[in-house]
Amino acid sequence: AWQEGVYEFVDKVLHSWPKKGRHAYCCMLSNPQNLDIGSLISSPSMSPFAHALRASDYFVVVPNCHCSIYSRIWCTYEAFLAYSESKVIVTASAPIYGNGRWLHYITTTVIVVTAVSAAIAAQFALLEQGCYYFCDEARIVENVTLALGVACNIFTAFIQPSLTYRVLAYTSAVFSSIHLGSSIRAAVTMCARNGLIGNFSSQRWAQTFFGIGICIGAVTLET
Repeated sequence: AWQEGVYEFVDKVLHSWPKKGRHAYCCMLSNPQNLDIGSLISSPSMSPFAHALRASDYFVVVPNCHCSIYSRIWCTYEAFLAYSESKVIVTASAPIYGNGRWLHYITTTVIVVTAVSAAIAAQFALLEQGCYYFCDEARIVENVTLALGVACNIFTAFIQPSLTYRVLAYTSAVFSSIHLGSSIRAAVTMCARNGLIGNFSSQRWAQTFFGIGICIGAVTLET
């Protein structure tokens, strides 16, 4: 819409570039904007943009922080044409800087919370007839934290990278780590007493690996 800065434009395009994309057509760079281009766009459906769009697989919308790009009728037509041609439409977003620092924070949180959860779990565990299990209250906490961890992971699939996205990723890591710590404690204890298989040892190991998967998912959300 002619109001975005070039740095904002480049950041968003590079951050949201389709994985299979190889080339890009951009009107503001492709058309001789300082000349009379009336003949090029007199028939919008036969304009250079329209031809380029028909040969493409993706249509990347690059919004800016100053105004809606759809306040310009040409941008609206471009979106209409992309939809009519059944192109994959991607709305570009800016990168979140400082990912390296946050990746360090979330990884450290997973390790610390898992260790603390494993230590606390021992205080709420019962051993009866060779089976290691938690009291009802602890089991409820274990199941609820797992459900919340999975839910936060799923919700991130429906939102763009933002502060909310980061909070959900961090929350998923915390809840998943609580579940993981208790599962590791139970699995290791039962394995030591009853072997790798039998007396629910296999079930506990399955829960442990599932918890590890959720934690890894939460961490990779920050990469």
